[in-house]
Amino acid sequence: MNISCRRKWYSKDEWKQKFTHEEAEKWLNRLGNLTILGGPKNREVSNLPYYVKKALYRGEPIKVGKKKKTTIDIFVPTWDVANKYEDWTPDIIEARNKDLIDKIFQILLIKK
Repeated sequence: MNISCRRKWYSKDEWKQKFTHEEAEKWLNRLGNLTILGGPKNREVSNLPYYVKKALYRGEPIKVGKKKKTTIDIFVPTWDVANKYEDWTPDIIEARNKDLIDKIFQILLIKK
């Protein structure tokens, strides 16, 4: 699941203020911008602002428009994103991307 807005990011003010078009394209499908979210919840939250996603990633019920949304299948990496990052920017994605790649290399015992 993409953390930053997956499509139509440019029409969402929150994302537009934080990402240039080039940054959005560059980081959209990178490891640092991905997290685990089960089933239909992925579709439900795909284009929501980060502050809403963050609450849902924490498992908090939140009202979006007329609907109340809840996330019941919280995975550790998703919960970690919500609790570690107050905001979601290209710099944060880049740092998280590097951190996750380093962890993968350590787990697989790959030398850089």
